[in-house]
Amino acid sequence: MRIIKLKSKRLRRIRLELRMMLLFAWRQENIRIRKEMNTIIEHGDPYYRRYLRESGFSEEDLEYGDLSHGERLQKIARLYKEQMKLDDLLFHSVCACRWCGDFEADLIYNPIMKAWYCESCYLKRQEKHPNLFPALQ
Repeated sequence: MRIIKLKSKRLRRIRLELRMMLLFAWRQENIRIRKEMNTIIEHGDPYYRRYLRESGFSEEDLEYGDLSHGERLQKIARLYKEQMKLDDLLFHSVCACRWCGDFEADLIYNPIMKAWYCESCYLKRQEKHPNLFPALQ
């Protein structure tokens, strides 16, 4: 294992911008999933439904109002799995250090952990767990 460092400021800037774009896309998708989960939960709440009716909304306005409790739970579970898969993709990507989240640093790939780490986090983990973090060359 060895560290590959970008020395060119221009390449570092391009890498940072690409990482930021990927992080922004991840964040937007995460927000969408959470909003949908909250909508399902709120529309299943009888007090919230009563509040909406009293505020002038009809039953047709309640997007998930006609779902049974079990159907709501299934949709939430599906969204939760989708969110976990999205998080897993981010945590195993080259966007940021798996440990500290630094997305500007040069990263080192650990094939045993199948994750990317910045140099300082990698060296700290290597001291504590040399069998899981191979020596750098």
